[in-house]
Amino acid sequence: MIAWAFGALFLLQALGAAAQCPHNPTVTPNNLIFCPNAGSDTLWTQSYQAYQWYKDGVLQPGDTFQYRRVTHLDAGSMFSVDATLNGCTERSPQVPVDGWVFLLPVVATDGLQFPLCVGDTLRLRLLPPYTIHIQWTNGGVPIPGATDDTLLVTTDGDYSVSGAPEICPNFNQQLGVTLSYRFLPCSSGWDENETSNHPPSTWVPNPFQGERLRLLGADPEEAIEVKALDPLGRCILHKVLPAGTSTLEWTNEAKTNPAAHGFYTIVWTQGLRTRTQRLIVQNR
Repeated sequence: MIAWAFGALFLLQALGAAAQCPHNPTVTPNNLIFCPNAGSDTLWTQSYQAYQWYKDGVLQPGDTFQYRRVTHLDAGSMFSVDATLNGCTERSPQVPVDGWVFLLPVVATDGLQFPLCVGDTLRLRLLPPYTIHIQWTNGGVPIPGATDDTLLVTTDGDYSVSGAPEICPNFNQQLGVTLSYRFLPCSSGWDENETSNHPPSTWVPNPFQGERLRLLGADPEEAIEVKALDPLGRCILHKVLPAGTSTLEWTNEAKTNPAAHGFYTIVWTQGLRTRTQRLIVQNR
């Protein structure tokens, strides 16, 4: 009988020690989301006699107040607190601290073709979520009034843009690349129907594979100024062919290997006449 009584007393004590405290601490707010590289806030629990905070289940030395400061550096972690009242300690449920993550800015283009000719219009559009604080630039200089998501481009330039997501207005991001465009005087001053003095001319072969181009229909009495532009409008070859010469050595003039696969633009001038031609390069 005595043994049973002691056993029952021990069981009651054990059950009492494992029983839940009469208080249920919670942590608020429970939905913090920080913007990238910015922001701080405070986690709070109710008023008790002692506290101990935990981050991802790990005790945080010195975090023994009713509150816990958190910043964007804590994004991705879970927080809870031990709250003690009248000698009984109870731990709160964990709450998350999260952070917004955004992809890099992206610009969509409409109307891009090779070559871009004087009179063409190219539409650039900064895609969401970058919808506020937008500023387009040309050559690194802000374009006055260009603060919408769309920019109409009709002239040569080196364009870029910056903006911020509406939910994080201070997270202003640069596009990170320069969009270079050159508008060419396509067929300027050249009569396509003229067949007597200046018949239509064209570079062959096209598609092009190798190191040598030949201009068919060139005026043998006039020199030819030739430029080759890459897909970004950059001049990669510039040469003046003497009168009577219509063969262009691509590799020698570029001082590099033949151009890689892609669409290029040949611009050539004889006298006051300028023409452009899209050249398909199929070098290996």
